[in-house]
Amino acid sequence: MDYSQKSFAEAYTNSKQGWDDDARDFMDSPAATTMGIRPSGMSDADYHKLLDKAFGPSPGERAQAARQQGGAG
Repeated sequence: MDYSQKSFAEAYTNSKQGWDDDARDFMDSPAATTMGIRPSGMSDADYHKLLDKAFGPSPGERAQAARQQGGAG
């Protein structure tokens, strides 16, 4: 078992990214619109910029960036 500070930092980063991905997925789902959470009158492009700002790039965008850099996504 690794209880180093580095290990905890990596675990935190992975957990935070998971929560951000789940929140982004929900906010992009029809449920967010049905529940009135998604702002009305906002273009899809502006809404996705808002999601990027709040949650970072989507998993798909991260995977695409990794492929372009020659890494695994």
